Amino acid sequence: LIEVPGLATGWSVVADVRELLERMKRAGKRVVVYLPDGGSHREVYLAAVADKVLVGRHTTWMLPGLSSVTRYTKPLLDKLGLSLEVQRRAEYKTAVEPLVREAMSDSQREQTQALIDSIEGAMREGLREREGIDDAKIDALMERAMITAEDAVREGWADAVVHDDEVLASLEEPPTGPTK
Repeated sequence: LIEVPGLATGWSVVADVRELLERMKRAGKRVVVYLPDGGSHREVYLAAVADKVLVGRHTTWMLPGLSSVTRYTKPLLDKLGLSLEVQRRAEYKTAVEPLVREAMSDSQREQTQALIDSIEGAMREGLREREGIDDAKIDALMERAMITAEDAVREGWADAVVHDDEVLASLEEPPTGPTK
């Protein structure tokens, strides 16, 4: 039983934990994931590998699609009378852009989109491992952006809605549907 709270970590850490859960399954262990706070992209991706997914009552699942935000501070630096002298070796060396530009360059936009596409591709691949989940179902969830715990069960994302004190008792029940 793995209790997964809201994750405030990078995708690489989530992928590593998911790999550990996959190794446990390959070793013949039954994996149950409990999402007491519901979930978003990272938690749902992690849970999809489990044999059984439990979700806390009165929670939501939020998968509005992936995005990226960059805050450009050049206008603030200009107001403070500060400037930077930057030397770059190539157009894709863009780490300093938020300090010297007011908006994203084409090369930064290109590599940011490539990163988002890569993460989304891996996330979709992982979500499809859950029985009954396909791209159409993933698209529908992202289009809705948010569903209730009961909807997560009804639509096959989770197996049961439970209170904290019901988690252990629910371990004795078999999963409602096999996973791939």
